[in-house]
Amino acid sequence: MIADNAWIIVGLALLGCGGTDAGSAEDTSSAEDTSSAEDTSNAGGTILTLDHEPMTLDQPATAHVTLFGYDYYLADVGATAVARYTIEVEALPVDLELDIPEDPHTLIDQEAGPVGPDKARFYFHIAVDVDLDGQLCEEDIIQDFDRSEFASFATKPPEEHKVFVKRLGAACRPIE
Repeated sequence: MIADNAWIIVGLALLGCGGTDAGSAEDTSSAEDTSSAEDTSNAGGTILTLDHEPMTLDQPATAHVTLFGYDYYLADVGATAVARYTIEVEALPVDLELDIPEDPHTLIDQEAGPVGPDKARFYFHIAVDVDLDGQLCEEDIIQDFDRSEFASFATKPPEEHKVFVKRLGAACRPIE
């Protein structure tokens, strides 16, 4: 009986988990502003660092960064793309300056009504199209989850956030 209840408690804990809440990063490196955001309203910005052993790309690549938002208390529903950024990248590591929409929680639409700031969580999806073919293929770059854990943020993304990236090394698939 006690073991059955323990599994229920573990299941409920996992159901409510939207990743780990992350505070601001301590890295204060400068940003290269090469971004062009689809949404221009600004509640501040985030410096997103794509960390990798230093490398210069053969040609400028296109980084696709999507800020997703979701209701932390709503299960089995996909996140909403709150803002999308297309940024030219010539080398790694690189700091990307992202304008974050004002009150980003108001842009979350999961068909369950408005999401208050206390229920909203956010995360970034990162894909760098090195060969510029519009797909993620073997030589393209994605987040390295072995070196940087998935992180979701309460209220809005922090002023600075760093993720490690790596070559995909797999068959092609659509960027999003």
